Amino acid sequence: MIGRDREILAVGDLVRAGRTGGAWVLRGEAGVGKSALISAVCRELTGTQILMTRGVEAEASLPFAGLHQMLRPIMPLAGTLAPRQQAALAAAMGTGEAQAGEPFILALAVLELLATAADRSPIAIFVDDAQWLDAPSGQVLDFVARRLGAEPVSVSLIIRDGYVSPLTTTGLPELHIDPLDDESARALLDLNAPDLAMPARRHILRVAAGNPLALLELSRAGAGPADGLPGSLPLTSRLQATFSARLHELPPGAQALTLLAATNDQDSARELLLAAPLLKPDAGDTLTTLQFAVDAGLLTVDRGEILFRHPLVRSAVYQGASPADRRVAHSVLAEVVREQPDRRAWHLAAAAVEPDEQTAAAIEAAATRAATRGGRHTSLAALERAAELTPDPLKHALRCLTAAEVAVSSGDSARAVRLLSTASIPRSASPRVTSSVPRLVPRWVPRSKVKHYCSSAVQNARSRTRLTSGGGRYGSKIQLRTRCQSDAKAQH
Repeated sequence: MIGRDREILAVGDLVRAGRTGGAWVLRGEAGVGKSALISAVCRELTGTQILMTRGVEAEASLPFAGLHQMLRPIMPLAGTLAPRQQAALAAAMGTGEAQAGEPFILALAVLELLATAADRSPIAIFVDDAQWLDAPSGQVLDFVARRLGAEPVSVSLIIRDGYVSPLTTTGLPELHIDPLDDESARALLDLNAPDLAMPARRHILRVAAGNPLALLELSRAGAGPADGLPGSLPLTSRLQATFSARLHELPPGAQALTLLAATNDQDSARELLLAAPLLKPDAGDTLTTLQFAVDAGLLTVDRGEILFRHPLVRSAVYQGASPADRRVAHSVLAEVVREQPDRRAWHLAAAAVEPDEQTAAAIEAAATRAATRGGRHTSLAALERAAELTPDPLKHALRCLTAAEVAVSSGDSARAVRLLSTASIPRSASPRVTSSVPRLVPRWVPRSKVKHYCSSAVQNARSRTRLTSGGGRYGSKIQLRTRCQSDAKAQH
């Protein structure tokens, strides 16, 4: 494992120390590599029987689900137990007749069974995702962990940050796994995505913040620089499930406020306080409701800022919401930031569901301001969105063409060609516009691609001549492409 030598050594020492009886806790945020670390340690444990169980959120209400998984490898030894203990264990495992609950007898049976198995070889028990272990299994494990004494049995509890488990309230020693340092994060990304483009590489390293799962999953998803919308980082389903696991447990009001915070491109608590009444007028005290998300470990409120515990939690919350809920959040925030035209434009654009010239003009103006500040990626994304929201065909075409120019200046010729293909100039446009557009095309399309691009356009024109003979509304797009070939011939 890259960058985890120290942690592997520390975990191995704790497990080996537990061979004389003992329990300890491993903590870390979602995706930090706790399970992978345990797997690496298990591979190095020679002469030790490993008993593994995992808490599953969907099975948290199933009694003894975790215990059944853990004890299955040593259940053949259950025949050495006293009859009463055998009966209690069989009932818990679902292999015997159900009987009146005797928790003490069952816990004692598990302790005796482990002691019998440990006579053959030391035992290392690992409970992954212990925060979701069913309560009856947890009670038995708690009983066992406090009575191991000199038995060569260690119990390792792996728990995600932000959760409290009854198993960890007895003062057990803890080890916290931190994100990878910068050097290790770069090495992991290079190993798994050696051909990743530099802008995407820098972006992933920044937003993953050393989280190994985020580094791996985002590199597989080909995540590039954000397009200017909050929460826009693309997430794989695995990553989204990992980082938004706790959101659905919150009350509806807290979920709505968490989404509002994720939608906001600033961390301002003041803006959230102003937006909350517009979102839900009867929601009650905002900070009290938001405390549910704080207690769940999703975010913190500190010095007037609302901070998500990891950059990807914000994206997971945003992308996990329905499109309708996201649009409502954007609309509310647009009202709050009325005095900030760029931010208001982005929120209005994200909230829009149909073409609207006022919104298109606002986001186009934001694109111009971004370009003057050197923000080409933001400017390009804004121009594309402005074109999408433009109801007038001529304005739509001209905004597409402007976006294509920015795409080429950013080195994205494929995007420029795609934008050109949607830049349909209406036949009603003035001669000045229709004659000036074709001359711009050769500058946008790379010289090596001009002939191929224009050849395809001519073939399309021949098969659709009705568009240039007045039979269609956007015939001059074909004219644009045909003239492109003439300009290309002149260049060669």
